[in-house]
Amino acid sequence: TYQNTIKNLHILDYEYYFKVTDYLQSEDMSNALLLFDEVIRNGFDGHNFLNGLQEHFRNLLVSKNKETVNLMEVSESVKQRYLTQSAALSGSYLLTGLNLMNQFDLNYKISRNQRLHIELCLMKLSQLNNAVRLAEMGSGDGAKKKSSHGELKPPAPPAEKKPEKVEGKPKPSEEITPADTQKSEAEPVEQKPAPATPKISPIVAAASSQPKETPSIFRKKPAEKEVKVEKTPEAPKETNAFDEAALQQVWLAYKKESEEKGVSDTEMLVLNRTVTKTGEHDVLIQLASSLEISILERQEQGIVQYFRKHLKNSLIQLQKAVSEQEKSKKLYTSKEKYDYMVEQNPALKDLKERLGLDFEF
Repeated sequence: TYQNTIKNLHILDYEYYFKVTDYLQSEDMSNALLLFDEVIRNGFDGHNFLNGLQEHFRNLLVSKNKETVNLMEVSESVKQRYLTQSAALSGSYLLTGLNLMNQFDLNYKISRNQRLHIELCLMKLSQLNNAVRLAEMGSGDGAKKKSSHGELKPPAPPAEKKPEKVEGKPKPSEEITPADTQKSEAEPVEQKPAPATPKISPIVAAASSQPKETPSIFRKKPAEKEVKVEKTPEAPKETNAFDEAALQQVWLAYKKESEEKGVSDTEMLVLNRTVTKTGEHDVLIQLASSLEISILERQEQGIVQYFRKHLKNSLIQLQKAVSEQEKSKKLYTSKEKYDYMVEQNPALKDLKERLGLDFEF
């Protein structure tokens, strides 16, 4: 039967995904977690369950459109169940659920508690309807607020001010009588001294009249006076002649001092190379490979200074040379091995011909 087949093949049935989707859509978190626990107790992997639920949501989204129903590779009976269940779910719910499960799928491998990781995903999916509903309500309220505040009333025209009438005739209280004029002529008027203006010195005035200059970063600085530094006379160069024996004696002394200082093994490998005198002031060191050149460059200056000091010749220069080593040819075939043995011992060829032997076997 069908149940025995999926049990023997250890395959999760469609029924689990239809049930858990119904629980999530009805916000039944408890039954969704219990169903997931049943899946785990039956020996299925939580990651496979999450991938199957993603595929289920994808089929539900595909079945919402008649043109894409044929993209599902299921039987007709299962297809009808998809059509029935998708009718109760909105497209935004399915898309948001797919996006959420994709994020949990990406982070599944790095999660320390993978079961809790899947359970948290189911908890969020069970509350997804509320989130979608709130998002739709928020977008609707925003559109209403925009439409209500979108119309702007034209501003009211400013009220015109009426000009005040100015009467040319003075008020009776302000009329001047001849007696008043006589009093004003008789009474002397006290003149108040004008305030003394502060005197500004010509230097301050000239300074204040000139505009202040703002500092500029592009203005050239005044040329600084050159400070002459007296050069100390150089020490006279030593050019004492030295022979091969003196060179070897100094080289051995330098190696001994370096070994006492505790230099690395690679540096001691270079110091064990031979040095020879090739010119009046030239010293040649023979190296085995180009790798040793880079090792020698770390202590080259110290070697040259040591030679110049102890051989009393400040013109000594260190030359480097890499000796070419003959590469041994590797023998692969039987004929190559036979020819090599014949070169070492020609009598082997006579032995082969007398006994009728062959190197191919």
